[in-house]
Amino acid sequence: PAPLLHELLSRRVAEQAASPAVLRGSVAPHYAALDGQSRAVTAALLKADLGRGAVVALSAASGPEQVAAALGVWRAGGVLLALDPRAPIDVQTELVKSAKTMLHLRSDAAPAIEGVRALSLEAALGEPGQDGPGIGSDAGAWLRVELTADGSSKHTRVSHAELTSAALALSKLVGQKH
Repeated sequence: PAPLLHELLSRRVAEQAASPAVLRGSVAPHYAALDGQSRAVTAALLKADLGRGAVVALSAASGPEQVAAALGVWRAGGVLLALDPRAPIDVQTELVKSAKTMLHLRSDAAPAIEGVRALSLEAALGEPGQDGPGIGSDAGAWLRVELTADGSSKHTRVSHAELTSAALALSKLVGQKH
């Protein structure tokens, strides 16, 4: 089977630990740092008793910490529901409740969502890192929730294999080696 995204990161760490991993303005952590941050998030999620397949809402500004958090969720066996922290809180709340979210991983700047257990991303990034349980390529990785005009919601679940395939295709498109 094809490697999962967090496994591809581990490979890149072994090959190019000191190379820039995620560019955001002048911030460019290297692969080893990104891997360490993602393992810290994994440890925090496992410590919070995140069950395999549990939906984790992520509210964080775009950048390296958001990437590390997403990788940490996947490594822990969670399903990522990415929230736009700029969206109105009532929209975020509806998305989170519709997805039956178990945990809200949020930057300290993002508002808390009532009724959902929260975990500070900044605190999670300070945890000693660890690897998560082995997960299959058919396990859920990403959840997209669309609120419809009639007040209902439509959920699209993407597997690890589908997510990895899309990421690899995109990297080929932009000329990156994986």
